[in-house]
Amino acid sequence: MSDVAETTEAEAPAEPAAPVVAAKPDGPMDPELRLHYFDTLRNEILQVKSRLTRLIVVGLVGVPILTYFALTDESTIPLTLFVSPLVLLLLVVLYFSEQASMMRAGTYIYDRIETTGEGWEHWVDELRGKNTEPGMFGLIVVLSVAYSLVMGSIALERLWSVNPDELTYFTYFLLMYAIPGIYALTFVWMFATLFACWRRAFRTHG
Repeated sequence: MSDVAETTEAEAPAEPAAPVVAAKPDGPMDPELRLHYFDTLRNEILQVKSRLTRLIVVGLVGVPILTYFALTDESTIPLTLFVSPLVLLLLVVLYFSEQASMMRAGTYIYDRIETTGEGWEHWVDELRGKNTEPGMFGLIVVLSVAYSLVMGSIALERLWSVNPDELTYFTYFLLMYAIPGIYALTFVWMFATLFACWRRAFRTHG
């Protein structure tokens, strides 16, 4: 009987071992790792700045060209005119999204790398509190919204002056409701995105 008990006890499955959790290292970050992170994030910031420059060039060159073609399009369905109110809004959202991405990299440098309270991001962050950068970008938003409202009003006026007999019922119905709906949804989306990105786009902390 004792042999059976010993055999049963020997064949019983062993309890699974507890998972080994690596201890979180204490103390400051290794200087070489800190420098590697800094270089990587600065390169990312430079790439974002390059994309921001391209967006500015597209806005300065592309929007006037698009506006010219939109206002001179005499076709029954002027697609360039219908699209023109959306383009600048999209560029503004992309710009602020890239700006927030750049500031996110700066936030990591500010919080995790420049732990002594000194360094480039700390100096730049103090400087940002003294300049008018948010006001300048706010002016860009106001002008962009004003442009889109004007072009949108012109587009809707042209849309509502279309003769229903020149289009199929489906096309006419789609234009009458889809385009105003797209305009409204785009404005809501833009303001919601800017509201989420605005603070992160200009400060690395706080």
